[in-house]
Amino acid sequence: MKFGPAVLGLGLLVAACGAASPPAQTGPDVAAVPSASQTAEPAGGAGASSLENPPARVVDPGGANTNGSAKADLNAIGSAPVLHPSVKLETACVPEPAPTGQLDACGTRGRTSLEVNGSTSMLAKSGDCEPQTLARQGMYASLACVHDDFLHAGSECFACRMLGAGWSVRARIPELTAAQSVELQRHLGLDASRPLTSAAAWKRAIEAAKPAQP
Repeated sequence: MKFGPAVLGLGLLVAACGAASPPAQTGPDVAAVPSASQTAEPAGGAGASSLENPPARVVDPGGANTNGSAKADLNAIGSAPVLHPSVKLETACVPEPAPTGQLDACGTRGRTSLEVNGSTSMLAKSGDCEPQTLARQGMYASLACVHDDFLHAGSECFACRMLGAGWSVRARIPELTAAQSVELQRHLGLDASRPLTSAAAWKRAIEAAKPAQP
């Protein structure tokens, strides 16, 4: 049987298409083609790592700074706040600007709210509470405790030969001004970003700063 030219041309076209498009293979020897989501590079390129996204810093909720922040001035531990006037606690006074580098000792109720001594004598007389170590810097360690509304605090030189070397302070917490509280916190090596305004807040800060027992 003879075929016309049109039929022969159609047969050649079908044969060519079959050769160019072999049937898809299936089975265990065929590797799966990864999807676009599987081959995409992570954000930041091939060298990106978790080090570029460090975890957030955590600040102790008790008020004591535990991240080496500048808010806690450890260099101030060895020196006492300089008061103006330097008189006994609860002495009648009128608030007034203190000279540069000094702290007005007058509290919120018309009398001095804190008293500073150039030795650790007031720490030794704390009696009603046991001062806890808060921070160390060089030869000095700051200590504090709270009994009722009174703060007993200071810094002692643990490498000095002189008995009582250091400083101490006694303060009536409810009568402290914000500036007085912050300055005391700074000299004790505590977070001074906000004032501790109550005996309970001071107790929490002291407990949070207390070094862990070995």
